[in-house]
Amino acid sequence: MAEVNNNGIPIRDVETKNIMTKSTLPVGGYSVNPYVGCTHGCKYCYASFMKRFTGHTEPWGTFLDVKHWPAIKNPRKYAGQRVVIGSVTDGYQPQEEQFENTRKLLWQLKDSGAEILICTKSDLVVRDIDLLKEMGKVTVSWSINTLDEDFKNDMDNAVSIKRRLDAMKQVYDAGIRTVCFIAPVFPGITDFEAIFSRVKNQCDLVWLENLNLRGGFKKDILDYIREKYPHLFPLYDTIYNKGDRSYFRGLQEQAEHLASKWNNLIENEYFYLEKTLATHLFRLRKWMRKNDFNPEERFCVKEEFSSALILPEIPPFGEQFDFYEKIQGGSHFFAYAEHFVGRFKHFSQTHQVQALRNHLKWESHWKYADIIETLLFGYYLKFGELYLTEALFCISGYIAQHRYEATRALAYKIREYAKDSEIIMMIDQASSPTFFLAECVSSIKNNGRDIEEQGIAMRFYQRLQDLFSELYNDFTDLTIIDKYNNEYL
Repeated sequence: MAEVNNNGIPIRDVETKNIMTKSTLPVGGYSVNPYVGCTHGCKYCYASFMKRFTGHTEPWGTFLDVKHWPAIKNPRKYAGQRVVIGSVTDGYQPQEEQFENTRKLLWQLKDSGAEILICTKSDLVVRDIDLLKEMGKVTVSWSINTLDEDFKNDMDNAVSIKRRLDAMKQVYDAGIRTVCFIAPVFPGITDFEAIFSRVKNQCDLVWLENLNLRGGFKKDILDYIREKYPHLFPLYDTIYNKGDRSYFRGLQEQAEHLASKWNNLIENEYFYLEKTLATHLFRLRKWMRKNDFNPEERFCVKEEFSSALILPEIPPFGEQFDFYEKIQGGSHFFAYAEHFVGRFKHFSQTHQVQALRNHLKWESHWKYADIIETLLFGYYLKFGELYLTEALFCISGYIAQHRYEATRALAYKIREYAKDSEIIMMIDQASSPTFFLAECVSSIKNNGRDIEEQGIAMRFYQRLQDLFSELYNDFTDLTIIDKYNNEYL
C-alpha cells in the first residue's frame, strides 16, 4: 500500500471490491465515494464518523485514501437508479485534479441510464461538463451556506463561494440541472434569502438543511460561536443544548411562505408575471439607463432582476417600489414582483389599454402597440389613470413618427427609437402630468395627415384615428383635444 505526502496530507492507495454501495440516504439508490476522507476539512462535517470504520487516527480533513476498484461490469444494472457521488466525501476535492477518480467513475457509468447526483463544494466539476452532458439525467449540487467569504474560510478549506457560484452558472448554462444546497443553515448567520436571490438565475432547485451538531465537532462549533458571534450564543445554547428547535420551524415556515407566493405567481399569474417583468419592466429599466438589449439573449431578464451589489458595511434600505429600483434580495424581489403584477393587471383593464390592443393588433401595427403599451405603463406607474388618454395620445403620436418614416417595422429599431426618445425620463422627471404631456406633445414633429402614399404607414395612421375616435369622450385637456382635432379630424 503506497503512501505519499501531498502538502502535509498523507495520501494512500486502497483497494475496494465494489465502488457501488446501496444507499441509506433519503434519496435512495446507491452511494459512490471515490475517496475515503475529504481534504476540504469542513468543521461541521457529519461524515467525520467514517473514521470509526477506516482506522484513521488523523483528524478528519487531514488524510485521504484514493480508492481503486474493478471496472463496473454491468452499468445497466443501475438504470433508473439514483446514484449519489459524494455522500461522505467530495468527489471534486483538490486531489481529484491529479487522480481523476470521479472522472473515471463517470466514464464507467456514462451509458448506465442511472440518475446521477453529484454533491460538491468545488469548481473542478466544470472540467467534466463534456462528459456530464452525455449522461442523460445528471444533477450537480453545490453546498453554499453563506455569501461571506470570511465565514466560509473559518468553516472549510474548499474553494471560494465566488468560484462555486461561477461553476454553478457554467454548468447551468451547459443545460445540466443544478442545485444550490443551502447547508448547513447556521442560525443567525446563514441568510438563505440572500443566497436564494443570488442563485435563482443559475440553478433549478434550492435545498435547505439545518445545522445538526453532534459528536466531537459540537463543542468546536459552539466554542467558535461563543468567540466570533457572542450575541448569537444564547440562540445556539437554546437550540443545541436545550433542544428548542422553534427557530428552524420558523425558518421553514418563512421558506414555505416565500415559495408559496412565488409558486402562486408562476402557476396562476404566469401571463401577467411574464408580461409585467419580462416585457414591460425589463424594457423600462433598460431604457431608464439608456441601455440597448436583445430580449432573445439567454438569461437577460433573470440577470436584470438579480440582487444588486451592496457594500457589506452599509445595509440596503428604503424600498419604494419604483420600477427601476435595485433588487435587494429574495423577499424584496417577491414583493416587487407581486406589487407590479397587481399594478399591471389593473392597468390592463383600463379602457385605454383595451382600445390600444384592439385597434393596433393587425399587420405589423402590434409591434408599435407593444412599445406604446410599455411606455404608457411607465406613465401609469407614476400618475395612475390621471390624464391616461392624453398620455396615450402623446406617446403614440411620438412613436408613430417612426412608423411614418421607416420602410420596415423592425422590432429592434422600434425599441431603439423608444429608448432614444427619452420618454421614460420625461415621465420620471415630471412632478405632474402637465409637465410630461407638454414636453412629449411638443416633441411630435410629423403629422400623420402629411402622409402622401397609400400604404402601411397610412393604414397605421387610420388605426390611430379609429383608436382616438373611440377614446374621444375620455379626453379632458383642451390643448390635447385641439391637437387631436388638428391631427385626426
